[in-house]
Amino acid sequence: MHIDFDSFFASVEQQANPYFRNKPLGVTGSSLTRGVICAASREAKKHGIKTGMPVFRAREQCPQIIIVTGDFTKYQYIHKKSLELFARFTDLVEPFSIDEAFIDVTQTQRFFGGAKNKVPPARRLWRICNLLNRRRAEQINGQAGLRF
Repeated sequence: MHIDFDSFFASVEQQANPYFRNKPLGVTGSSLTRGVICAASREAKKHGIKTGMPVFRAREQCPQIIIVTGDFTKYQYIHKKSLELFARFTDLVEPFSIDEAFIDVTQTQRFFGGAKNKVPPARRLWRICNLLNRRRAEQINGQAGLRF
């Protein structure tokens, strides 16, 4: 299973500060006036804000955007907590980046009643996504999902 958090830095900021929720938010590296957008919230993306866009252009395109400086200590903490959450399902967790990981869920039948309760693999994946989404809700906005 591939887990990829959408708008990771912006989602973490929105989860940490309720004022930012449901508002266009851009996260920068170190400057609130210069530099580029490292991450844009879903609300900012609706206004055409993209990763790599200069801050001045983002402000022109979306005057109501809130710009914050990234807090990489906070993002590393959430990354670590996410890996701990994934480890509840499998010991085969491969971090790919700060906001992505691959988890091998082929041996997860034991979470669904063992050999007596045969749950098809697609149904297991769906249930794991739901469990991840419920448990992650207090850490970060965003969803684990399946694509076929």
